[in-house]
Amino acid sequence: MEGLCDILQNKQNSDDVDESNKLTRSLHLEMLRRKCSEIRDKYMKKWEMEVGSAHNRYQSSFKATERFLDDEADLLKVASLVSGSSNRSTDLISTWWVYGINILPENISTMMIERLHRGEQGLGKHNSLVWEFRDLNGFHLVIHRELRKIRDMRDNVAEMIKRITQRPSKKEVNESADCSICRAYFKKTGPMCQHCKEEKHLSAYEHVLFSFRESRGTRLQQVEEMDIFRKTGNQDNDHGGETNDDTDYGIAAGYAYREPSQVHSLLKVLKHSLKAVPDCPKELIKASDSFFSAFDSFGKEMFMARAVWRHKEFQLKALDELEMATLRLRLQLPGEIIEKDEKVWKIRPEDVPIRRQELYSESVQSKFNLEKSKSQLRYLLNMDMGRSTRSSDDKTASQKTHRSIGDATCLICHDKLSSHEYVAILDCGHSFCVPCTDRLKEVQRKRGMTKVVCPTCRQRSDAVKVAVTTEECESKEKIVGTQDAESSENRDSKQMVEPKSVSKDVKVKGSFGSKMEGVVDTLLKLEAEDPTMKAVIFSQWNEVLSILQHALVKNDIPFIRMESTSKFDLNLFRKDPAIKCLLLPVKRANHGLNLVEANHCFFVEPLLNPAVDLQAVSRIHRISQTRDVHVHRFIIKDTIEEKIYSIMQKKKVLLTGESAKETAHVSEADLNELFDIKSTR
Repeated sequence: MEGLCDILQNKQNSDDVDESNKLTRSLHLEMLRRKCSEIRDKYMKKWEMEVGSAHNRYQSSFKATERFLDDEADLLKVASLVSGSSNRSTDLISTWWVYGINILPENISTMMIERLHRGEQGLGKHNSLVWEFRDLNGFHLVIHRELRKIRDMRDNVAEMIKRITQRPSKKEVNESADCSICRAYFKKTGPMCQHCKEEKHLSAYEHVLFSFRESRGTRLQQVEEMDIFRKTGNQDNDHGGETNDDTDYGIAAGYAYREPSQVHSLLKVLKHSLKAVPDCPKELIKASDSFFSAFDSFGKEMFMARAVWRHKEFQLKALDELEMATLRLRLQLPGEIIEKDEKVWKIRPEDVPIRRQELYSESVQSKFNLEKSKSQLRYLLNMDMGRSTRSSDDKTASQKTHRSIGDATCLICHDKLSSHEYVAILDCGHSFCVPCTDRLKEVQRKRGMTKVVCPTCRQRSDAVKVAVTTEECESKEKIVGTQDAESSENRDSKQMVEPKSVSKDVKVKGSFGSKMEGVVDTLLKLEAEDPTMKAVIFSQWNEVLSILQHALVKNDIPFIRMESTSKFDLNLFRKDPAIKCLLLPVKRANHGLNLVEANHCFFVEPLLNPAVDLQAVSRIHRISQTRDVHVHRFIIKDTIEEKIYSIMQKKKVLLTGESAKETAHVSEADLNELFDIKSTR
């Protein structure tokens, strides 16, 4: 829209415009400009509201601090009358502590100074403020100096907040867009913008309000102009890349922990010393409490000011984004120098044909990618509709347009697709019998074309990419389970049976693979039939247990995963009726665990070692077991797992006495049977 306004403006200024059309075009141009302004204001309203909201919070915090100081002043007036002292200013740097120093006896003040020195020396703090005074007069001067810093820094921050809450100028936006500090992630190399310079006041204020402790030591250090919030580190000089060794803190030395400033700690010591003075007015202690409340409020006020500064940064970035969004391609003006970052939208006249070809190629590629994505979407939608129809028992659902492969007919020969062993599926997802699809390919090949046109939707598909599938493919990875009642004598001679169908109102959430879904499916069914059931699930692989863990969480099945000997986990599984499953690695099956509280044993995969298998089942099927124990084995049909299970069953027959050690190992005959290798011996 901005570009359209510029084009209309250029045409309006040209000489070949009829006078009769100038008024109409002027009205249209004015309407477009007004619409552009409304869109700009709507986009920026969010950022302006956030800056305003942050500024209101800062003002509330500022007023709260002033109220604490006013309360202190009122109490000091009372304390002044009681102590007989002359009236003093209630300024921040001439408050309760001045009265306190005046009434502090010499013996108590001497003990206070000595205690401060001993404490700092014991902690090895050689850069502390304590070493700058030796008597009460020096203490007074140090406190006065530090509080004056706080007052000056606070005033500077207040003035800074007034400046940055004003609407930014275009110059400020351009400076921020090229700043090497706030745009370091764009690798900008310009000078520091005014907004980043303003942040120095916040860093200085934070420096006088707090002390910082290094994570690699116990030394307290007040860092000059330190900013632990900035992601780019300590780069607060005008050159953007230089740092001072004395201030390069926090990034190089590790994290810093914020603690109360030293002047705060010194005044706390003074307050405790005043409590030992017999004639100390109570109002003076209350005034000190108000002062410390104000001091704590200084920190909150500083955080609110930083929030205003941060939201102002977001506003500047949003304005820059708006400027970038409204830029349009244009030719280089005569004599104009194009900067490196302007080459994208300022084009030299001789580069126009090249740029046009690049944009055209990009457009063609984008259209191709769009059509490809739409084709994949249609394919997935058609497949999803087919599956939903197959899984529904509603008679009306089977009469829908999109029917399953088993019920649908080939639109070319009108044969039922279920009568054909294989079915061809095009890129669009529509299905046809293979003979008809082959004839379509042959016709297209004779015409010299490599694509097949779908008779249903006319979508073109590559002949070599036509998928051939069968109705049985979706059930090929069906889970085959053995459900043995372990109380019977011939439990190991049971044949594999298909698991019972789950009730229709039970659905497995998420997609974790056929086997994991089969395990969760069985658990949900068992829990629906018997709310008191408990199951122990064994697997050889921790990765499998991790996937199963996610599946159980997704389907709201409470469980315990035991990876070490934890009596707490075992007791929780045994005593908490809400815990339904215990995930256990197979290697822990022979550790003598007693899990008779469970009545279902799950094997996620078959084991080659029958001894380990029996040990795992014996964790549940023990003398103290009072319920029937059921073993559930999950085996993928037509895979190597069936052979592993078959070999284990044969070994179980031989598992008697001395042959136990032999069956524990995988023999060459076992490997030959697994991989269908014929022995040459």
